[in-house]
Amino acid sequence: ADELTSLWGKVLAGEVRAPGRFSLRTLDFLKNLSQREALAIERVAAFIVQSAIPWTPQNAVAQGPREDDLLEMHDLGLLSGAPGLALSITWPTEIDTGNGYQRLLRAKGRALLVSHADATKKLSLHGGVLTALGQQVFLLSNPVVDEQWLRTVGRDIVQKGFEVRICNVRKLDNDRTQPVDIESL
Repeated sequence: ADELTSLWGKVLAGEVRAPGRFSLRTLDFLKNLSQREALAIERVAAFIVQSAIPWTPQNAVAQGPREDDLLEMHDLGLLSGAPGLALSITWPTEIDTGNGYQRLLRAKGRALLVSHADATKKLSLHGGVLTALGQQVFLLSNPVVDEQWLRTVGRDIVQKGFEVRICNVRKLDNDRTQPVDIESL
């Protein structure tokens, strides 16, 4: 009950600050959400990276999201793809500096800074992608990113030939962020 009360408080506060921020579909979804489903959403939120939940052979064995939680997110319409139904997620270069591939994969205040000398390179991982409903619902969660899991995803990306560093993300304004406290994996 506390989780659901907190969730509704966040929705109402968001609607007061910016009316129409949440769609009617999201509000209807939240109205019918059970406590068990809310807890599953909170557990899964710690594994979201750039509106997706990547999984790879390494993080399948690591302490990652529970398979039953991922299947439930899929059944609830929050996630496209689940174990056994994995999609290919492709991220082209994000920062066009002329110095190769660079992408900042954000995960609630933490990020993986991915780079490669070849600017035409694209990062592809298997996983699930948040639906429009999922993006709005997960905005309401405030998880602590699972650091061990994020590092495992980073090491899997290194296996694909990319250089990966982990960092914190500082928000500069509504549209821009800056990587800080950058460290190698």
